[in-house]
Amino acid sequence: MPACPKCNQQIDHLNVMVTERNLYTYDGTGDYERRDSIEFDIDYWKCPLCHAQLDLFPNSDTADEFLS
Repeated sequence: MPACPKCNQQIDHLNVMVTERNLYTYDGTGDYERRDSIEFDIDYWKCPLCHAQLDLFPNSDTADEFLS
């Protein structure tokens, strides 16, 4: 199990911050209804224990390598 490079605690998963684009409908009454997630971009990875932003490239391949 890898250790967080910031807090040195062993971790078995990462938290991920993403920017997401979604499709909503609006009916003119002030209500928005979410219809679908269109796309998302990974902004950065965080340690689930100390919540520090980790210096990992923002893609799932890099996270997979770190966690394996």
